[in-house]
Amino acid sequence: MNVEKEFKKIKPIVRRVLRENEESRSCDNLLVKLVVERLGFEWDFGDVRKFPSFETITRCRRTIQNTDGEFKADEEVEEVREIRREEFRQINMNSQYY
Repeated sequence: MNVEKEFKKIKPIVRRVLRENEESRSCDNLLVKLVVERLGFEWDFGDVRKFPSFETITRCRRTIQNTDGEFKADEEVEEVREIRREEFRQINMNSQYY
């Protein structure tokens, strides 16, 4: 499945999980687990190649929270995420190898 198709398929599911489970707004691991289960997979890594990309799930979460402005994480998590974003920006700006 190409990236655009996968994103369009996964985003509504991510939005639903974020709407229904407040804790998933602040925990990507829980979000991934709930999305994979919503897609009908047992949480069994024998099926891992059939799972949607975890990166696609978290990108959908970021789009829904940051672009669409919905289902924000709690304030403490938002602060930690912002600090980490800035740290990664600094790493990228200061390193020619990253």
